[in-house]
Amino acid sequence: MPSLQTDSCNLPVRLPAPPQIHPPLATRHPFSFLIATRYWAAQQSADVVTFVLREQQHAALHGLHNRLLYLNNDPYPQGSVAVNHDLAFDEIEEAYLRRGVLAIDGFLTSEALELLYKFALESTIYFDIKGGYLGAYSADGMQHPIFMQIVDELRSAMPRIFRNTSTGEPLDLINVWSYKSDPAHGDGLGVHADLATVNLNFWVTPDEANLNASSGGLHVYEYKPELVNHDEFADVNSVDNIERNLHRLKESNAKC
Repeated sequence: MPSLQTDSCNLPVRLPAPPQIHPPLATRHPFSFLIATRYWAAQQSADVVTFVLREQQHAALHGLHNRLLYLNNDPYPQGSVAVNHDLAFDEIEEAYLRRGVLAIDGFLTSEALELLYKFALESTIYFDIKGGYLGAYSADGMQHPIFMQIVDELRSAMPRIFRNTSTGEPLDLINVWSYKSDPAHGDGLGVHADLATVNLNFWVTPDEANLNASSGGLHVYEYKPELVNHDEFADVNSVDNIERNLHRLKESNAKC
């Protein structure tokens, strides 16, 4: 069952602090630390930064390309909740079941957000290079115990949403992914549909890093494409069909 069609717009940000590289990694690969630090410093006053590697630098770095060199697996404090349990889950569940889509402010605890942000910032798992953004997926290392904790807490808090309507069994977590966008190199993710019974999107970027306080960067359209098979799903999600998807949304008067 496809989720609502979404347009993941670019969320322009600047890194709030110099890059953090695991000490053993910085010692073993000093050029990677040097280049990352120089990029951060240059980005404070420029939108696009380009480095031309010298032969010695290239020789030191080329073997690191597309390698999972470091995975931040800092543990989440035992007994701590990840989802903000001050939220009115009964009301949220009812609203979702009526409409099929909603936005939640303060979804995660500050401790969970900090852990996820650090995990995404430091882990070398973003191997998928797109037009203006990078992607990381479960199969590449986008895995941390906190993801299953979030799923378990949501199943408990809103059981009518996170269950199989045919069997009554709790829904399984199928995939986890993360994207990093750069406004200097594109508009982020285009209009697409995610194949899911329940699709959950959330930001871990600190509020102070958002250069556009009027937007969170994600547009969700109340429109379900009629997808019958995998080929049709792939066709809707093709980067070549973004304009056609926008036309579909306009023709259907889809709310955003």
